[in-house]
Amino acid sequence: MIKVAVIGRRTLGRVLKRILREHPEAKIVYTADSKKSRGNLSGADCVFLAIPNNKSSIFVAEHQTLLKGRKIIDLSVDFRLKWIYGLPELNREAIKNAQLVANPGCYATCVLLALGPLIGKLASTLICLDAASGISGAGKKKRKKDNVLSYKAGHIHYHLPEIRKVSGAKDIIFCPMRCDNTDFGILGYTKIHGLKREKNISAVYRQFYSREPWVRIVSHDIQTADVIGTNFCDIRLQWECRNTLLAISAIDNTFKGGASQAVQNFNLMFGLNENMGLKKYS
Repeated sequence: MIKVAVIGRRTLGRVLKRILREHPEAKIVYTADSKKSRGNLSGADCVFLAIPNNKSSIFVAEHQTLLKGRKIIDLSVDFRLKWIYGLPELNREAIKNAQLVANPGCYATCVLLALGPLIGKLASTLICLDAASGISGAGKKKRKKDNVLSYKAGHIHYHLPEIRKVSGAKDIIFCPMRCDNTDFGILGYTKIHGLKREKNISAVYRQFYSREPWVRIVSHDIQTADVIGTNFCDIRLQWECRNTLLAISAIDNTFKGGASQAVQNFNLMFGLNENMGLKKYS
């Protein structure tokens, strides 16, 4: 058994613990949140950090000696431009050999999977991203009163640097939204302007993801209800005016956008079947 530690009390921490408790090769030996800790961190082979942005780097700095030699998977924004980027469908081989993995952001996962086979061809395009997330992404509880909030629009959202780095796109405008009366899910509209029009773009995507069990290329209308509580990403493609491709994608922000993807990375880092412990979430 691989001994693991989970540090974090928010939604991601709770979901992580739920998945890992049922994982056939993982044993939780340490848990901690802002109020209490249980177990022995020094006995862990792998440490999951599900703590808020800007606190993971502090934790790692303060516990360098204790963490030395252990594999770490961080779910915050802190190390996404420094450590191995943990998006298995695009970076599998590097993850397999990694000691330190930065789990992608939920918006970034939704967008980068929607870009998939186009990555490396986007330097001269303009990408406009519109995405709506449930309130759990902000670590809050669903509200009874209807409200959709636009925030950090344009060029300031903290997921943009990783999207730019991985996609290779320079010109990106991002308009994130939050649905305060919805718990989970992300629905993203990625519009890529200036592409060379390909006749059957869906076939290109199906070929690219043909060996990826967690990415589904669909032709029907996408809804978050189809992916909530799963590790799936659904993608629909259609050409719009001139040479503009619209890629619509949906994930669960706490699963594929967080905890279940972290377990995917854990499996790869320890030489296990990548889907181990995740079939329940399909």
